[in-house]
Amino acid sequence: MSPPWRACSNPLKTAFGGVDVLINNAGIMNLATIADSDDALFDRHIAVNLKGTFNTLREAARRLRDGGRIVNLSSSITSRLVPTYGVYAATKAAVEAMTSILAKELRGRNITVNAIAPGPIATKLFLDGKPQEVIEGLSKLAPLERLGQPQDIADAVALPRRPGRRLDQRPDAARQWRDDLIPLGPAAEIPLPVRSHPLKENRQGKSPCPSPSPSPSSSSPAPLRASVS
Repeated sequence: MSPPWRACSNPLKTAFGGVDVLINNAGIMNLATIADSDDALFDRHIAVNLKGTFNTLREAARRLRDGGRIVNLSSSITSRLVPTYGVYAATKAAVEAMTSILAKELRGRNITVNAIAPGPIATKLFLDGKPQEVIEGLSKLAPLERLGQPQDIADAVALPRRPGRRLDQRPDAARQWRDDLIPLGPAAEIPLPVRSHPLKENRQGKSPCPSPSPSPSSSSPAPLRASVS
């Protein structure tokens, strides 16, 4: 049986004639000092944050149509380098390295490869387990003096609008482009509604790809996250 990330390509090609956009936003974050990080914690982060991204980038490099778009989710923690984020930051730094390298390897195909590195975002992943005073302190670090919101990241991801076209400067352009995206696998933390399409009847709001099964070595299935700073 083909892995779920590879099995996506044929249904998408059948429904739309090909694949134009890849957004890599799956990730986990379990914090611990390097001294206290066991092999299981390290392996989980590598499997989801790094290998998961590598798998989809490899398929995109082979199957994305010319003029396509690839957006990877990194994190501002790769430059802030805060204690207890060692393993997580390492996986996101690796994602940034692959982003730059793949952009060069796809030269000549008019495919852009970029990464977005959010700061603290008001999601369950970031908020859980943090005292209120810590959250308030982190909120003041940004010039806007607030935590980021999932919508901020969704709009940043959606900026290029359609593959192969110039950036559309209309205020509603990002939302219109985002409405055409298809969530791959379980629902992401950023809501990505799917517009009705004649070639995907009975699939509105659902992925044409199989959802990945949790690894037997993992204590729980890895959630998809929009931002994991």
